Amino acid sequence: MSTKLLYIDPIYSDEDVGLFESHFRKMVEQDTEIDVISLGNKKGPLHQEYNCYEVLAMPDLIRQVI
Repeated sequence: MSTKLLYIDPIYSDEDVGLFESHFRKMVEQDTEIDVISLGNKKGPLHQEYNCYEVLAMPDLIRQVI
């Protein structure tokens, strides 16, 4: 049975998805299934430097988890 890993980049840009996926591939076993997604190219914060940006991204992050 393979392990599944889902990483949700809490940023509103698909720019770093490939970078995260390549880093994860270096660290996991061969049979691990990796999915890396972002919150999409919608309007929203492009970083999480401030607490208020984390709060703004939270509803879309929870929708992705569900």
